[in-house]
Amino acid sequence: MLYRSPGQQSAIDVLREAAVRLEYLQLLAGEFQRSPDILRKEEVVANLANFTTDPIKYGSLARLRILDLFLDILDADQEHKMVEISLGSICNCIPDPTLQQQVIDGEGIDIISPYILDFGAQRSVLTTAYFLLDSSAFADITAQRFMTKMRALQQHSIVQVANAAAAFLSRNQELHNLRSIQL
Repeated sequence: MLYRSPGQQSAIDVLREAAVRLEYLQLLAGEFQRSPDILRKEEVVANLANFTTDPIKYGSLARLRILDLFLDILDADQEHKMVEISLGSICNCIPDPTLQQQVIDGEGIDIISPYILDFGAQRSVLTTAYFLLDSSAFADITAQRFMTKMRALQQHSIVQVANAAAAFLSRNQELHNLRSIQL
């Protein structure tokens, strides 16, 4: 019998769990692609969304490019519930640099921008946009089409939306000031 310290066994268990998680994510993604039933697709997207709430699972999401699936849902203008779930899922994991870059590379800025005025999706889009300010997508996320909408959203009747827009504009100004000083 091979003796393992508790630390060694714990490391082995973590690797085993990661492999199972990756396999499960692959099964879900495949099921989404194959299923003709919209309710089943919605259920699968909700299961995938559960993985976006835990940073430990971000590696598996990145490896399988699950955010591309969420972007595809948005790009195809799928059923509203799946759109909300997809935007929320992207919002959940956009702080992760690897996943952030996948969204940028997948033309996520152009895909999510129409949803900024969608009442059910505003908070997710605003939060996603905020985190993209510190990314390679700075020029895209601060383009006039976004800035005009952000300024208008500062006057929104829902305080969280108005505050998120104000935070975006404030952070944008900070970054512009920093760039001016560095030049």
